[in-house]
This record gives sequence, C-alpha cells and structure tokens, in this order.
Amino acid sequence: MAVEDRVGPDPGASDHDAARESSRPRAIKRITDFFETSSRFVFAIGGLVTAAALLWAGINHFVPTGHASAATGPEAVVEDFYAAINKHDWLSVWSLGGKYLGHGPYKTLPGMIGGYHCTVRDTVKGLRLSGNSVSGYLVAHDSYGGLQTEQTYQFKYLVLRGAIRKANVKILLGRAPPGCA
Repeated sequence: MAVEDRVGPDPGASDHDAARESSRPRAIKRITDFFETSSRFVFAIGGLVTAAALLWAGINHFVPTGHASAATGPEAVVEDFYAAINKHDWLSVWSLGGKYLGHGPYKTLPGMIGGYHCTVRDTVKGLRLSGNSVSGYLVAHDSYGGLQTEQTYQFKYLVLRGAIRKANVKILLGRAPPGCA
C-alpha cells in the first residue's frame, strides 16, 4: 500500500494548517453568499434604473400635466376632454370620461389609447349646454401611413361629477383612413 492512500490529516502538518483547512469551506461559503447577495442587489438596482429610464424616455407622455379637470361645469369638462386628447394626455382623457365610454377593446386604458393611435387632433365646434348634457360637433383629424382624413361627428354627452359618463356620437361625414378603427 502506498503512503498516498492514507486517510486523515497529514501527520506532518501543523495545527495551524489543519485549522486553516477546516475554515476554508466556511470562508468560501461566506464569499459565495456575499457575491450571491451582491448580484441580487445589483440586479434589483439595474431593474429599477431600467424602469426609471423607460418612464423618463418614452412613457412619461402618459403622465397627466395637471389635474384631470380644472373644469367647473359640463361644458368645460368636454373642452378639457378634447384638449387632453390633442395633448395626448391619456390619463386625463381617461379620468375625464374615457373610462366610462369604451366598449370592447376600448374599455381599458391601453385599449382607449390604441383607439386614438391615428388621431392628430380633434376640433370641437358649436357646444350647447342643457343641464348636464353637452352637445356639439367634432372634426377628427386623422393620419395613417401618410394619408390624412377628416371626419365630422355630432355628439351629445352626459357629464356628471366632473366626467363624461354617457355618450351618443354619430358620424356625419368622412371616413377614418385604412388601418384606423
């Protein structure tokens, strides 16, 4: 039997060497734990930085620029609603009535925003107030793939508690460009 096949500590090793050998796995575990914890922390910080950059760079246009409505009456709510559409201030559009007006895929905030993807601007004309009802005409200016169109609508809105709650909208003239619903 060769000397190399023996089991146990080296008989020529000092007590200091044996202590160092037994503490080595513990030290390696501490170092491993440190790097695992550090990498999780760095990953979490990286995620936060990425989210902040996305918010700042591309999603910040969804943040309203002020109160949903400084309006004091139904007519002002309708005016603020269309002003928010023209600014693409989607959270204000949502709070001023978008959340009550959508059907099908337009019933959610992302769906509502998608429904306006071709809208360049809306022009409101001839507003009339009768109690909580506001009626008038809307010219929607749309653009898609270089094609620009206008559609004229007649509308009647019921405004309650600072938001459009019900709508009756009828197209009078024009069509949306292909690719726009």
